[in-house]
Amino acid sequence: MMPIAHASCFAGFKLRLSSRVLVGVVLATLGVGAHAGEECAAQRIVGIARLWSAVRWQHLNLPASDVDWDRSLAEALPAVCAAGNDRELRVAVDRMMLPLRDPFYRVTSAGSRLFVKPVLGLDELVEWMPGDVPIRLKRVEGRYLVVARAAGLMPRSGALEVGDEVLAIDGVPLQVAIDRRLLLIGGSTEAARERDVLRSLLRGATGSVVELSVIGPSGGVRSVKLDRSGSSSHQDEAVLGPSYRRLPGDVGYVDLVNLLPDRVDAMFEALETCRALILDLRGYPKGSVQAVARRLNRIRGAQGPVFSQRLAAASGSGQDRTEVVPVGFDATHPPYAGRIVVLTSIEGQSATEHAVLVLEAAAPITVVGEPTTGTNGEIAVDVLPGGVNVTMTTMDVRHADGTRLQRVGIRPHVVVHQTIDGVRSGRDEPLEAAQQLLSAARQN
Repeated sequence: MMPIAHASCFAGFKLRLSSRVLVGVVLATLGVGAHAGEECAAQRIVGIARLWSAVRWQHLNLPASDVDWDRSLAEALPAVCAAGNDRELRVAVDRMMLPLRDPFYRVTSAGSRLFVKPVLGLDELVEWMPGDVPIRLKRVEGRYLVVARAAGLMPRSGALEVGDEVLAIDGVPLQVAIDRRLLLIGGSTEAARERDVLRSLLRGATGSVVELSVIGPSGGVRSVKLDRSGSSSHQDEAVLGPSYRRLPGDVGYVDLVNLLPDRVDAMFEALETCRALILDLRGYPKGSVQAVARRLNRIRGAQGPVFSQRLAAASGSGQDRTEVVPVGFDATHPPYAGRIVVLTSIEGQSATEHAVLVLEAAAPITVVGEPTTGTNGEIAVDVLPGGVNVTMTTMDVRHADGTRLQRVGIRPHVVVHQTIDGVRSGRDEPLEAAQQLLSAARQN
């Protein structure tokens, strides 16, 4: 990810027209009569036109999509004009923006990262509510399981175990809840949308309670009530002990999510004689990837990910600014010469995907696991009239060879999904598959 979040690329894209002229141009372009201008506040038309213009000239994913952006504006304008509050305005903006499948698109109430208090239950998007429960849900072989939970989780009532199947949330069948929420959440891939929907269904106001109906391996539906706290997800739990170790078969394992930059040299000192390394990137790394890539780099001039951003002028013309990220190398140590396997999952996004792009540019790697979300790029924010924040990405991210990352994700060479039996027995199936791959390669 380009770790830059600035408070508005839209602000730099200023149409040199008065509000009155811009309103007239928009209405004329859409074939809307002048009376519409009387019924809709001019500032709303200016706001939605500015958003439309920013996407039209700066969103690099738009040309690759099948979205008719002119028609999108025409269809959105009546709902924008009719919106009686910020929730209705957000819904109108959603309908225009969601088809872009922008992984960073969000629409929230201005001045806060919270959505307004739900008024329609599960039909109201509450993704940015601060309250969360430290568990992770995932579809495994067509059923929604608890695949991870915090070690210190203490339900208000009932018991919840990894491997339990979730049947309902707050009395609503889970599949019904998911289908409703899918209408409100965009995403780069369908798997990414489903992941984010499951996350959002667990969120709510801090101190509130979510009730799950679950069934375990032995059968029998039971109710579990969990308190939502302001803490972050299960993935952010501190990991105790070393983040690297030797596995059977002369293979080194590195938890690249939790490896800190100041431990990179110690890790290589401990594992440099291993015939292969398994680098686990099934989460969000903590800053050590670039240093690891430098120790892996076998081609000193290797170039990494390619970032492009469109710079638009008031006239509507523009050009793409492209940056190629160098991998770098460590001149004080010879590069690691063994085989490298990288583990990925649907939890991987942004900096995780950037890490894989850098690693694959440094040395040949084999990716094992699940596709990642295809969510990477710079985040831009704008505030529309009516108190609505809109975020999106105006940056295109690609592999060093020019192939697309966004809306595709990292595609594993060997796809491995969890199974119900694997989750319930506590097996790490992607890691097992990586070890089997390396074992077979050794025998050959």
